[in-house]
Amino acid sequence: MNRTDSGFSLVELLVVMIIAATLASIALPSFLSQASKAKEVEAKQTIGAMNRASQAYYSERSYFTDDISNLGLGINPQSANYSYSLQLSDEPMGAKSIAEPSNPQTLRAYVGGVQPILTAQDEVTTTSAICQSERPAKASPDAVQFSSEAEATGVVCGEGYEGL
Repeated sequence: MNRTDSGFSLVELLVVMIIAATLASIALPSFLSQASKAKEVEAKQTIGAMNRASQAYYSERSYFTDDISNLGLGINPQSANYSYSLQLSDEPMGAKSIAEPSNPQTLRAYVGGVQPILTAQDEVTTTSAICQSERPAKASPDAVQFSSEAEATGVVCGEGYEGL
């Protein structure tokens, strides 16, 4: 009777473990990046909704609010990843929606802005923008800048932020 040994040798197991570790080290940073991007989607969606609600609020009342509950969106000002707030600007008139990351070392900040502008037909309309920080950071209200009434170019992103 021939007896055959079956199984893996120690060298074969070590080779498989090294290959698995190498693949994991390549995939892990990509996975962590995707997890951060998924969390940032929450902020993008919420800031977009706050901008649209601020535009609707302004069109009904001709002024902005700094109370999130007045927008009628049911947004919780504090989530696991971001805290949300509204900030008013008097000169020039506008409203800023701010998403402050709970972990500014891994998540980017988002700031939205809504500003009324006068059209060429002398009608008042609103313009808006969403700005995201170029890298993970705390939110800065200066991320959104409003144009003066003379310029009427609308909302622009400040230094260190890019428009979406």
